[in-house]
Amino acid sequence: MSGGYASSSQLLSKQAELKKAQAEYETLRKTYTPNLRSNFTDVTDINAISNVNPPPGISPGEDFGEYWKAIIDNKSAKSIDTCITAAVNDTRLFKTVVYTGNANLSTDWNKKCYGLIYNAPNDASNTTNRGDGYITSTPSASSGGYTKTGITGSSDVTNIEKASQIYDLERKINELIRDILILAPTAIDASLNELKNGAANAGVVNTRINNYMNTGATDISANKLKMEKTQNNINIYDDINSQIQLKAYKYRFFIYFVVALVLVVGLLSYLSKLSLMEQIQYIVKFVDGTWWANWSVLMFVVILLILSSFGWDMRGNIMMIVRYITDPQFWTGELWWIGITFLLLIVIYFYSAFKSFFISISPSLEGLDGDIM
Repeated sequence: MSGGYASSSQLLSKQAELKKAQAEYETLRKTYTPNLRSNFTDVTDINAISNVNPPPGISPGEDFGEYWKAIIDNKSAKSIDTCITAAVNDTRLFKTVVYTGNANLSTDWNKKCYGLIYNAPNDASNTTNRGDGYITSTPSASSGGYTKTGITGSSDVTNIEKASQIYDLERKINELIRDILILAPTAIDASLNELKNGAANAGVVNTRINNYMNTGATDISANKLKMEKTQNNINIYDDINSQIQLKAYKYRFFIYFVVALVLVVGLLSYLSKLSLMEQIQYIVKFVDGTWWANWSVLMFVVILLILSSFGWDMRGNIMMIVRYITDPQFWTGELWWIGITFLLLIVIYFYSAFKSFFISISPSLEGLDGDIM
């Protein structure tokens, strides 16, 4: 099945590539048209191809070296004019045209046409080589100096490169057409076979689907229950790990607290002027007293209990307290008892702080009342 789809995909890809190449080819052909014969300058009895007549090492009509390309002239009555016409209509870009004429020793070399490719170095052409019957013709500088128009000169690299792409695009188009001719029958036959097989096997596929849905329902249900149990176990393990981690934080906090308390008490004991026995007696006396009834101690214990009920993240506790205090629900909602507790602590604080003040002014108020009476 995959072979048919692959052939069809390759065919569509080749067709899209051919369409794009043809569009580029047409654009370049319209932009860079053949140069006019009237723009060429002829020099007779000059063989710019080689100083040997005919060029050595090749047969008539074959390319000579890397830069001289044979041009096909299909005219029955050949001349320098028909040679130039063939050169300018060729998709390749040339800058010099040579016509061999009739003065060669071999009649096979008579009336051959050659062109010097656009990117050839200057020493590839020698206009001083004598050759009886040869004609060397070059486009004038005013017309660009090449067999295609639209080029201003040898320094016009951009247009030279674009004009030279016409030949490459022509070769690419021919190759794509050849590939499409090879792929088209295979792709069409494969697609037809796929359609036939698909229609013939439709009943078999439907039967298999029904069998899978019927026989697989139990397996699907069992797998679902197994997944739910697995997820439940994961949640339990995660909760246990969270509890263990929380307890570890709590125990670590108590250890740090005890170590810090021991260090502080030890440092204070070391810096104290009292002896160790005197310090112990002072602590015992302090514990036996009524220090625990002090309002500040009660406030500290209550705040500590409230904070401990929120968790062990002190920064988060402080932010939570700020949010609660600024939230009206803190005073009127479910946590009203916390708000009332804070209010009572504030009342106790103000009463303790200003108790002496009110006691000191109460006799003056009584005396003022007596004077009025």
